[in-house]
Amino acid sequence: MLIRIAVLATMLFVFMACSSKGVTVNSIPGQPRIVSGHLHGQRVCDEFRTTDQLFNFTCAALPTHGATGWQLSPLDIETQSTSNDIGVRTNLFVAIVIETPTMTRLKVMFKNTAMTAVDAKPNVLPITSVGHQGEYVVSTSDDGTHKTWTLIFRVNPCMEASEVNIFNMSMDGASRSNPLSVVFLRASTEVRENCGGLAVTGTSLQPPVTDTSLPDPTTPSTPALPGGPCNGQAEQQFTVCEVCAHISAVSGVSGCSFAEALQNYNLPNAGCYVNQVSDSTQCIP
Repeated sequence: MLIRIAVLATMLFVFMACSSKGVTVNSIPGQPRIVSGHLHGQRVCDEFRTTDQLFNFTCAALPTHGATGWQLSPLDIETQSTSNDIGVRTNLFVAIVIETPTMTRLKVMFKNTAMTAVDAKPNVLPITSVGHQGEYVVSTSDDGTHKTWTLIFRVNPCMEASEVNIFNMSMDGASRSNPLSVVFLRASTEVRENCGGLAVTGTSLQPPVTDTSLPDPTTPSTPALPGGPCNGQAEQQFTVCEVCAHISAVSGVSGCSFAEALQNYNLPNAGCYVNQVSDSTQCIP
């Protein structure tokens, strides 16, 4: 018994000595809570079936630590410019508001890969979609007790489900919380079949028709066509307004017709559309 008491006393002395030297133990940060989601679509409650997977969300009241699903719908959204032209843009972006304790930081993971955070600035949206090399735009506010995060994600229009796990990290990065699961969903009938396709105003463009007929050599009255790529005429120059995620830019394209010029115009992603304009002042999303 005396030996046990001596051992306990020694352990207590060592613990007190370590405590007096300022030794600390890293505590596990509190799990993030999702406060709200902002998108063209709706929050998913109950079951949601994709081609490969069945999800089931309890749809607890927000804010919640539980997994949430957010459906982007429809795939394409009509937009109207100041000149009343009707355009179409791909439904790509979701903003998620997260709350954590103060003095922490977030890590957003797609499967086992950390996504890249980009500080929010005016007119800045993610360039790459949720994925192994994806990025998200982040802005924060801190009232000294809670920290609020607004995360903007670009959701791949060709994927039915894109899940991210959001961890609350200690400031030194030594420990992290349990994950908060956020799943971005599209109905199987609302995914892009051709991700490199061109989204333009109005109906889809038909391939340009090229007149390959030659003058009848037996008819001397038929004049020879002058030089030029467009049935003897020079290509035309068109000014277009390119709108990608509400960010506009003016560019010049050329072709035998405006429809052909658009086909030759290689947009950077399927979330863009173009309008023909007469000058840069008309280029307004």
